[in-house]
Amino acid sequence: MRKGLLLLRGESFRLGGQFSRNIGSDSVFSSGVLAAKSHKHFVDKINLSGNVLDVALDTTSTKYDYVLREIFGDIKSYNFRTKPNLSQYLGLQSALDYIEYLFKENDYDFLLISRNDIVLKDHFLDVFNVEDRDVKFCSVCWYENRKLVSGLPRVVDTIFYIPKNYFGLRKTFRAQGFKDGHDILDLWLGMLPNLVYSFYLSTYHDSNTSNDWNPLYMMIGREECLEHKSGDSLLFPRDF
Repeated sequence: MRKGLLLLRGESFRLGGQFSRNIGSDSVFSSGVLAAKSHKHFVDKINLSGNVLDVALDTTSTKYDYVLREIFGDIKSYNFRTKPNLSQYLGLQSALDYIEYLFKENDYDFLLISRNDIVLKDHFLDVFNVEDRDVKFCSVCWYENRKLVSGLPRVVDTIFYIPKNYFGLRKTFRAQGFKDGHDILDLWLGMLPNLVYSFYLSTYHDSNTSNDWNPLYMMIGREECLEHKSGDSLLFPRDF
């Protein structure tokens, strides 16, 4: 039996693309509910498998807070913030600050951090494994934008899986030098050259599902692109 903590962070019922602060929008109510229910379904599947997945929700408060409470029920913690963060990375940092008081390392085998404005697809449930000992990301970013200046992979930054042996990494999201979740391998491998990491997908995908199709999730509040720009023939690490 493995025990994990799922940190759902970000803005709920959010309409629009990058830099939008239109939250609690009536026009995305249905898709916001779908996103929350997809996470609840994922949690239920993990728990029904004989493992335990606690949930901590950190989000900006909207008039639909009661809906999230109805969907998730009795979870580890709710934190409804009164003001939105200036960026998703500041939001990630503050969400991690928030869970520090309830995150006891000896209690958990893994930490899963996910944006809460995404609908998890069935394929994510298929590829997720509570036994993973690698740090895991969804995929390398789409092919033409796949490399950092350092030559390392540019990673999709919507979901992070951190196993117990690397729990210290969660604190580096707030460290000097953290600028962008896409660039996180620069920071982490600089600190831990022997870091073992891998990806849920071998294909390349943009993190924004309005730009590129993603088999693991769909972002709410924006139209989903159904075209896989990099295609299925380009694979990591073979074509990196």
